[in-house]
This record gives sequence, structure tokens and C-alpha cells, in this order.
Amino acid sequence: MKPASRDNHPPEYANRLYREMINAIAEQRSTIKRLQHELKKDKLTRLHNFGYWADTVEIYKHKIDDGIMLVSLDVNMLKPTNDNFGHDTGDQLLIDVSHILKSAFRDDDTIVRKGGDEFAVAVAFNFKELKAEYDQFVSKNDMPDPPTIEEYYEHEIYQRIQTHVSNFNDNLLEGHVPVSLSCGVALSIPTDGQPPHNLDATFRLADTRMYHDKDRTKSKPVNEFLLK
Repeated sequence: MKPASRDNHPPEYANRLYREMINAIAEQRSTIKRLQHELKKDKLTRLHNFGYWADTVEIYKHKIDDGIMLVSLDVNMLKPTNDNFGHDTGDQLLIDVSHILKSAFRDDDTIVRKGGDEFAVAVAFNFKELKAEYDQFVSKNDMPDPPTIEEYYEHEIYQRIQTHVSNFNDNLLEGHVPVSLSCGVALSIPTDGQPPHNLDATFRLADTRMYHDKDRTKSKPVNEFLLK
């Protein structure tokens, strides 16, 4: 009887080495994927960071059947919070803002901390559903000069955020400070025959509106707000 061929029946140690190699490759790929995911997370709030935002906006530019809503947000009173109560309380303020934004938006919306006290949100809406809801609003409200679809949804999103902020402040936990957010909202809608969404311009508009909103909060005394 001829001995078994090494090629047809590799030794047990070769099988073991092959399995270990496959497991090591799978583990390495899993580690790389986890690290890549972590690189696009903000360590404090666990929201996505600016790198993830840039990637998402680039994808959203080509959603020709969707309306794209971009929101620029700035946390008011962060520096006074750090100066009066310490950086731990300031960090908690940023974490509280992240929770407020998560509660105000859907799980699949993109919420990021861009850095420091700046946050942003990107939301994609099916435009046919968006238009149907807007048309229903206009038909139900006899208005001589109804808002445009952009004005309607920009107002709706702004009010939604501020309502969640108010709810948080009305139920403020011990050791936390009230939240104040300046917001700017801009909607880009698909246009037949036009290039994809110009989301750079859309976000500049949202950012400008955020700064206008921030100007309205500057008249409120810091101590009156933080210590209420």
C-alpha cells in the first residue's frame, strides 16, 4: 500500500496553522474596522466627528430624490460654564447637548460634534413625502401668504430643537446646567435638470442663520441664565 500523499492529506499542524492564520486575519480586519469607526467618533459625546460629517455630506450631495436639511448649532455659555463651575461641568453640558440632539432627531440622521462647542446635523427626507406634508399644511391653513416649503421646514426643525432644549431645562438634574443652543437651519430641495445639491452653500446659509440666532441670545445676562 502506498503511503498517503502529503498534498492530499496535509499534516495536522498545517491545518492548525492555516486555521490560526485565517483567525488572525479575521481578527485584524475586525480591529481595523473598529479603529476606523473610532476615528470618526467624538470621544466625549460619542457622536460622529467632523471627518464623518465631511464624508456624509459628500454622499448627500448626490441624493437627487431627497430634500437635504442641514443644521448648524453652537452651544451658548460653554466658556462661562467652564469658568464658573469647572471643565467637568462644561463637559457634561456638551454631553447633555448630544443627548438632546439624539432625542430631537431620528436614529439614522447624522449628528456630529464638529469640535469645541459646535455641532451639526444632516437629515435626508424623501422629497415626495416632504412635498405632500407641506401641501397638506397649506391646504389646512387658509393663509394669504403661506411660507415657502423651505421656510416651513426650516421653522419646524428649529422649533423641534428648541422644544427639546426647553424640556431638558424644565427637568434639569442636579449638577447639570441649563442648555442654550443657537441654531441655523437650511433646506436644499432637488431641482429637475440641475446639478446635485450644493450643500456647501446650504451649510453656509445655515451657519449664517445660526450666528444671527446667537446674536439674539447675547443680551441675556450670563449669571441669570446659568444660576436660574
